[in-house]
Amino acid sequence: GRYNLCPDVKFWATPPIDGTFTEYVTHPADFCFKLPPSVSYEEGSMFEPLAVGLWATEKAALKPENTVAILGVGTIGMMTLKSVLAVGISDITVFDVSDFKLDMAKQFGAKTVNSKDPNVFKAYSDAFDVVFETAGNSVTTSNTVNLVSRGGTIVLVGLPSKDENILNTNLLNSKEGVIKTVFRYANMYPRALQLVSSGKIQLKSLITKYFDFDQLPEAFDYVVKNNDKVIKVMINM
Repeated sequence: GRYNLCPDVKFWATPPIDGTFTEYVTHPADFCFKLPPSVSYEEGSMFEPLAVGLWATEKAALKPENTVAILGVGTIGMMTLKSVLAVGISDITVFDVSDFKLDMAKQFGAKTVNSKDPNVFKAYSDAFDVVFETAGNSVTTSNTVNLVSRGGTIVLVGLPSKDENILNTNLLNSKEGVIKTVFRYANMYPRALQLVSSGKIQLKSLITKYFDFDQLPEAFDYVVKNNDKVIKVMINM
């Protein structure tokens, strides 16, 4: 079922539930997945954000001939890109303000656009069958309606920091655009395990830096100060 929508779900690192930066944690065995020898702990630790990307991709009901835009290529945006590539989409354009992240996305096969100047979006009006918003940013969210083609689909993945009414509903109506939303994921871990263990999705390339367990404060500080150069930071236990 759609257990991700249950109001009683307890989710690690989501208040009031603590995170898992500790040597050991206990978790119900029924909710655990055993990693095969072909999948490292590093890769396994990234299944959670990958599951979000896979869920967003499933909600989009993609077809191989679709043109796709991804707005924001942080961790969730990169996982969405990996998921879209895994279903055979070749025409993908990503938008971000970080050249570092755009360069990485280009290495994975995407076309890239630096969107520091929001006016760049005007050149891509009606250009994409499916638009994923993964940044939770008001500028990118408001531009989804402009970017999506007539009859196209917008998938809102990013979580904004505050409630805003920023979608041009008149334009959306004139396009008969479809909006789909994503909250976490449901039943995506088996698919993540299959795609990573088979080599269809590679995750290690998303690790941008390592820290030891006793360097946790430094790791958090590094992420805050270098957000434009960070995809995934790994903690060695």
